[in-house]
Amino acid sequence: MLLALDEAGILIDRKNNKGNFYHLLRALQAIPHGGDACFMALFTDTLSRVSNFSPAKRHDPSTRVGDGERLYKPFYLLDVFDCRMQRPANITVSSSIAQIRNMGRPLWADVDEGAIIEFAMEKILCDRKKAREIYEAKRTVVIEKVTEALAILGPRLYLEISSLSQQASELVSSHMRILRHVDETRESLVTTSPSEPVLAEAASHIMNCSGILVQVLDHLVSSIRNHVVVNAGDQGELVGRILCLLAIDKAMQSKSKLWNMYSQPTTVQEFFDALVGSESCKKLSPIFTKQANSITLRNSKIRFNHFAYVEFTPTRLDLIEFFFRGAAIFCKRNQKGVDIIIPVAMVRDDDTPITEKNMTFIDIQVRNREADGSTGDKDQQEESAQSFKRQKMDNIFKQTARYIGIDDCKPFPLPYLGIYMSLGVESEGIEYNSTLDIGVTTRTDAKDSMGHLSIYGLSKNVYACFNGADDIIESLLHKLLISYVDPIEKENGILWGGHKASDEWVRQCKVIVKNMEPLRYNQ
Repeated sequence: MLLALDEAGILIDRKNNKGNFYHLLRALQAIPHGGDACFMALFTDTLSRVSNFSPAKRHDPSTRVGDGERLYKPFYLLDVFDCRMQRPANITVSSSIAQIRNMGRPLWADVDEGAIIEFAMEKILCDRKKAREIYEAKRTVVIEKVTEALAILGPRLYLEISSLSQQASELVSSHMRILRHVDETRESLVTTSPSEPVLAEAASHIMNCSGILVQVLDHLVSSIRNHVVVNAGDQGELVGRILCLLAIDKAMQSKSKLWNMYSQPTTVQEFFDALVGSESCKKLSPIFTKQANSITLRNSKIRFNHFAYVEFTPTRLDLIEFFFRGAAIFCKRNQKGVDIIIPVAMVRDDDTPITEKNMTFIDIQVRNREADGSTGDKDQQEESAQSFKRQKMDNIFKQTARYIGIDDCKPFPLPYLGIYMSLGVESEGIEYNSTLDIGVTTRTDAKDSMGHLSIYGLSKNVYACFNGADDIIESLLHKLLISYVDPIEKENGILWGGHKASDEWVRQCKVIVKNMEPLRYNQ
């Protein structure tokens, strides 16, 4: 016999220091069991924390020797993801609400199409009133809790949450994050935000509601500094993903206001207009005008509103699956050459079937160096000119299809584009090259129809996606680049209680901190 109780959180409301859960356990003991009689109670709830019913082992008195009082391990291996999905044939089908609700958790398909986005907002925020206010755009909503901010960003950015943090438990129980593993002590919860188009669409609407983006990015900075968020890759890669989302959101906002608007396709041209501006896009004309099957790269389609993390190097065939989910690719650790891959479909219209033969890509490498390129005075630039040229050549070839491993064709049959984001440099600029532009003809990759765009800096001078946005966003992304806690660094003055870095007290504290770690600092 199985007794299943949903919305079981009410059982932990305490009266006279003993909750209903306590009394229910005692009542269940009276049910005959043993021999052929088998009885089990299952408690489910989405609003209370996981640890309420399955606390850490050292806090769980029910682990003592006894009959009928022990808790079973939490149920989390539920193989139901995508069980209702049918592979779409073209862009029109893949971007419809009817299709995206069949991806991810199966119960999305049982929600009315007209209500599904608001319902998903409510599930992300765990707050019906707040979701309604965002949906109706009534007023600016305040994101008070770090968990709310991480719940909004997680389905889009792929954030790794510390398995030992309280936020990991709360995000699973109240904010739709997925539980992948619980260790025997129940201290460590390994969680994830897989590619789930319904949540990504809902999170896109929330992020683009007035004032919310600044709030969630501010919470993200603090959560990284407090080691709640532990990213795969460095902070530069995280900022690179945010820049891509800012650009694609800006491109989509110029189109029809639909509740699945962020799942719609846009052209490569429109994406780059939003990313670097129409003037800088003129530099891309040599590659944008390249054709395949009478379709230019400029007019080819991209479609993404979130990132999916992968543990393998995707092939062109794999890119189709990501395109249909509306996902760009956050590459595996130590992936050769690139950090981000955006699938591109070279099709004439949204009803054209997408196959391996018309699938290409944009790849992005992100660096967070303080010096990159021909910096310094005139003499230094002349001395480093040859070295800089070799560096550019190396950057370009490390972003070719064959080096990455997407395809071993020689040459790659379709035009594609590599982007090099150098975020930490002070000297700003945008530069276009191709393998032929820098005089390299000895490698077979030089025959690829590949363009390469280098973007130096992190400001509205180079990134058009900052234009029209709150100025604080640019500042927050700069903070993300250095969002680690080092008490010596002036940027992390939060440790000094608001005192200025020039204060004598702060100077003395820094000396003591340095003395506490011999050999770490140059004294």
